[in-house]
Amino acid sequence: MPFTDGAYVDAHFFEERFPYLRPPLKGSPNDPTINILLKASPAAAAPFQNATGVAWDEGTQTLTADKPSAAAGFFKLEADGKVSVQTIKLETDKAKLGLK
Repeated sequence: MPFTDGAYVDAHFFEERFPYLRPPLKGSPNDPTINILLKASPAAAAPFQNATGVAWDEGTQTLTADKPSAAAGFFKLEADGKVSVQTIKLETDKAKLGLK
C-alpha cells in the first residue's frame, strides 16, 4: 500500500458526490462541533449542578442561563474543545455568556 503509511483506504469511505468525504465521527479530533456543559452554583464552595434555563443563540454566540441565586452565583464551563468567555451580562434573573 504505497502512500498510505499502512492505513487501509477503501472506496466505501467516500461519498458518491461532492464533497466526497464523509463527516468525521462524533468525538473525532476532526469533528467541527464542540459540546458545552454549563454548571452553576450559588456559592464557590457549594457543589456545582447542571444550570437551568440554558439556551444557545448561534447568531450572537451567546449562552443564556438562569442565575443560580439572586444575590450571587458562579458558573463553570465543561467542554470537549477550546472555549473562552468573551462577555458576561447579568439581567434580573438571567446571565448571558458570550463565548468564542
